[in-house]
Amino acid sequence: MSWWGGRDQNTDTVRDWFVTFGAFQKVTEMQYNLLTAAGKKCELWFRNLSTTEKCPCNTNNTPLNPHYICYGTGYVGGYSKYGYREWTIYRKSNTILRFFDGTNAYDMTIAGNAVTTNDIVGTNPVIAPMLSDTYGAGMTVKYSIDNTNWTDTLNLPVAKFKIRISNISALFEASRFRVKTTATPWIYLSENPPTRFEQLFKQGLDSTPFDIRTWTIGDFRLYSGDVIKWLEGQYVDQRYTMVNTRPTQFVKDYDEQVADRYSSDLLSQIATMRKVKQSEQLGRIW
Repeated sequence: MSWWGGRDQNTDTVRDWFVTFGAFQKVTEMQYNLLTAAGKKCELWFRNLSTTEKCPCNTNNTPLNPHYICYGTGYVGGYSKYGYREWTIYRKSNTILRFFDGTNAYDMTIAGNAVTTNDIVGTNPVIAPMLSDTYGAGMTVKYSIDNTNWTDTLNLPVAKFKIRISNISALFEASRFRVKTTATPWIYLSENPPTRFEQLFKQGLDSTPFDIRTWTIGDFRLYSGDVIKWLEGQYVDQRYTMVNTRPTQFVKDYDEQVADRYSSDLLSQIATMRKVKQSEQLGRIW
């Protein structure tokens, strides 16, 4: 016990021993192997916590909900999907559309019911087609890598490309563009519900609980408001939103507040999730 307690080691505390001598990495690997073997794949949408691009509907901190520009969050995009890179073109006024890449933004004046973006850097680590979704009627989306030839589809990676939206109607709200940046754009979550739900299942009262509790590893930080969609298991195709998240007691970095979304300092996280009703899903994520 004295050895495991660190009393015979040249370290100041048990915590220092745990980090310095590789125990943290070994426990992390053990949890990762356990989760990938027994957990289920889920798509994940991070809620946009940035204040860099406020939605036009967000006046006096009262955004519209549902709303296809911000999905009720008050910030353009609303959510960022794990494993994807995204761009948004949205209506700023009757005559101006605005381009936003998650960090930078600029205005485009509508001319001849059309707009064309500046060059967009398009390199990505995997080969994947551009995906798009437009809210509004009658718009046409085209892509070009040379500003001369325009096509209906775009496969990345490319050095750069442009997007052109034409036939813009008064109903246009936003166009969203997304490309996969990893071959595995999903996370793993445990799917075991609390015992009280298992008891309900046995009585045939419910097979899709409104609230469930899960855990995942600490490759990234989950926050309340994030949304997941189960790709496997008993909740397949259902969406849940995080209502409470808690990291494990051990955090490698003493100052938890400096950790960003992709902090590797967590061992694991426990999350309580609430089911998103079918009627709410289009207003939250796409």
